[in-house]
Amino acid sequence: MTINKKIIIPVSILAAIFFLAYGYLLFDFNRLNHKLSEHFVTVKRNNSLTSKLDKLEHKIKNSVLSYRFDKSKIHINTLNESNKKINDIVSMFGRTSKSKKGNELLGAYVESRANYANVQREFIKAVESEDNNQIGLSFRKWNLQTRKVESVLSDLLVFNTKSLGRALMEVKESRGKYIIIVVSFMVFTIAAIVLSFIYYRRIITVPIGKLTDFAGTVSYGNFNTGFVVDSNDEIGVLSKTFNSMTHMLVEAKEGLEKRVSERTEELADTNKSLQLEIVERKKTEDELEQKKYYLEKAQEIGTIGTWELDINENKLIWTDENYRTFGLPVGTELTYELFLKCVHPDDRDYVDKEWKAALNNKLYDIEHRIIVDGKIKWVREKADLE
Repeated sequence: MTINKKIIIPVSILAAIFFLAYGYLLFDFNRLNHKLSEHFVTVKRNNSLTSKLDKLEHKIKNSVLSYRFDKSKIHINTLNESNKKINDIVSMFGRTSKSKKGNELLGAYVESRANYANVQREFIKAVESEDNNQIGLSFRKWNLQTRKVESVLSDLLVFNTKSLGRALMEVKESRGKYIIIVVSFMVFTIAAIVLSFIYYRRIITVPIGKLTDFAGTVSYGNFNTGFVVDSNDEIGVLSKTFNSMTHMLVEAKEGLEKRVSERTEELADTNKSLQLEIVERKKTEDELEQKKYYLEKAQEIGTIGTWELDINENKLIWTDENYRTFGLPVGTELTYELFLKCVHPDDRDYVDKEWKAALNNKLYDIEHRIIVDGKIKWVREKADLE
C-alpha cells in the first residue's frame, strides 16, 4: 500500500471539490466583471461623444447666426461639415441594457436633431431670399428648435456623466469582491499547505533523513554500503532503487577508471607525435625565413622587384625593393592608378596602352621612365597574366 492512501484520497477529493467550486465562482465573477467593464467602457465613450456633440452644436449655432448677417459660403461649409460629424458621432454611440434612459435620451436627441436640420435648411433659404418677414419667422422657429436640441443634449450629457460615475463605482466594487475571493483562496491554500507539511513531516521525515545520510555517504565515494527501509511504500521502493544505483555506480566507476587509463596512454602517444610535428614545422618555418631573407637581399643587390596586381580588386602588391625603386614608403596601399601617377607623364599613355593590350594576351615587356623625388629613372617591367 502506498503512503497513507486512505487519507490522501479523501483529502484529494475535498481539494478537487474546493477547486471546482472556486473555479466556478471565479468564472462567474469574471463573466460579470467582463460585462461591467464593457458597460464602463461604453458609458465612458458615450460621455466623451456627448461632449463632442455639445461643442459641435455650439459651432453650428454660431455659424447659422454669422450666415444671417454676412451670407458667407464659409459658414455653409462649416454647417455641412459639422452636421456630417454629428451624424458620424451619433452612429458611434454604444447602447447597453443597463442604460435604458440613456438610449431614450439619445433617441430623443436624434429625433429633435432631424427636426432641427429641417428648420435650419428653411432658415438658410429664407436668408438667401432676403425676405425679412420670412427670415424673422424662420429664425424664431430655428431658435425654438435650437433650444430643444440643447435641452435634450444637456440632459444626455448630465445622464452620461452620472452613469460614468455609477459605472466606475460598480467596477471598483466588483474588483473589491474579486480581491476578497482571491485572498480567501490564498488563505485556504496556505492553511492547507501548512497542515499538509506538518502531517507529512511526521510520516516521511525519518526515512527521508536516513536516505539523505545514505546519499551523503555515497557522494563521498563509499559505495560499499546499503540502505534498507522495512516498508512496501514509495520509500521502500526508493531504497531498493538507491541500492541498485549504487551497484551500477561501482561498475561504472571501474569501467571509467579503465577507460581513463587507456585514454591517458593514447594521449601520451599523441603528445609525442605533436611534439615531433612542432619541431618539424619550426624547422620548416626557419628555412622559409632564411630563403625569404636571401630573396630580399638578392632583389636589393640586383635592384629587382616583384609585383602582383589583382585586377578584380584593383589591388597592387609590391616587394620591398619595388617600394624603394619607386620611392614610396614600404607598406603603402597601392592601386593601378597610384602606380600610373609614379610613371613619367610622357610615358603614362604608352604604359596604360601596353597594359591593356597585355590583358588581351599581348606580351607585357616594356621600359619606361618614372619620377622619384624629382629625378627621372628608367625601369623595365615584365608580367605574366593568369
